[in-house]
Amino acid sequence: MIDHALQKNPPRCDPNGGEDCTMRSYHSAPPVSTDKLIELTVALANQRHEAEWELAASVLPDPATLIPIAQSEGVEPGLFHSEDLRTIFCCALVVYDLGVAAVRQLAVTALKKYGEWDEGAPHWFRGGLHSEETLDALFGAYFKCAAVRNMAKKLWSIHNRQMLAADFLVRAERLLTNDDTLADELKSHGIDYRAATSKPRIALMPMRCGRRGAA
Repeated sequence: MIDHALQKNPPRCDPNGGEDCTMRSYHSAPPVSTDKLIELTVALANQRHEAEWELAASVLPDPATLIPIAQSEGVEPGLFHSEDLRTIFCCALVVYDLGVAAVRQLAVTALKKYGEWDEGAPHWFRGGLHSEETLDALFGAYFKCAAVRNMAKKLWSIHNRQMLAADFLVRAERLLTNDDTLADELKSHGIDYRAATSKPRIALMPMRCGRRGAA
């Protein structure tokens, strides 16, 4: 009977018919399991690795032309989480004006120096180690690709999603461990602290027999 009364005539936070704080407290979103969060995190990390590879490959066919375009989109070494691709991109930044051969020669030297070289790595391998075959695949994946801007935007999009998700996880940890932060967190999302934390009120509705009481 009480649930029926709340559904028929729920108390509202906003007298003008705004958000129903009582019904929100009864119908919260289902929690996301830890396993699901891990699954989503790993999937996005894999997407990022693929996006980093594609971006690096897109600038290597013509570094003199394409590296400046990548830089205009805000691409810098720190955007690459994969250390091997960061190494290769750094080499391209240093000698991009000298052409493809100079970039590749410096990349081989740097990859060997930093322990990111394995002559036996097959051409399809993308596990952080390189060989002449993997460099053939990387340097030959595109032919003067004109999609550098789109690939840079794709990587930035994934990066921003990861940073935002990490920020939400930090906020969630704060909420779970320190109640003092609740008001600030709710305010940052435009939620009235008093309305969101108040106890639901029971609506009084007329009974068919003519008496009034808790509906």
